[in-house]
Amino acid sequence: MFIFIRIAHLKEYLLEKSRVTSHNSDEGNFHIFYYLFAGLSHENLLQNGLRLPSEHRYMLPNLDLVQIDPTREIEYRKKFHMVKQSLVSIGFSFDDVQSIFTILSAILHIGDVEFTPHGSNDGVRVKNNGTMDKSLSNNKNKSFFYHYVQIF
Repeated sequence: MFIFIRIAHLKEYLLEKSRVTSHNSDEGNFHIFYYLFAGLSHENLLQNGLRLPSEHRYMLPNLDLVQIDPTREIEYRKKFHMVKQSLVSIGFSFDDVQSIFTILSAILHIGDVEFTPHGSNDGVRVKNNGTMDKSLSNNKNKSFFYHYVQIF
């Protein structure tokens, strides 16, 4: 069965890349991160090394958005499923969708990596080596991640 898109409406969004790594205290990060925590099953959260939004630096400093109240959680869960269904309806496979969530989880974990100075020429070392392993907790995620991303 083939699905053809006949009509599409595009909206222009100004998505600054810097918003992932830093934002004002009265702003949140990209909504997909909040949807991820509300919409993924407990098992999928654990597979991606995620537990609480407040444990990830990119989800801070706005604690009001990180502390998801029940009403907002229901709204975010619905929007998560809408995003998931939209990806499927335009032709992404189940595995593709899961890979997108793995990548989003890895982005959150990369933000938690801390560095310490090393040497005399502006070199650094990773301070908390176990951080990346959180998103690579199962072999499928690990092989996917290392296939597409090289860590130097």
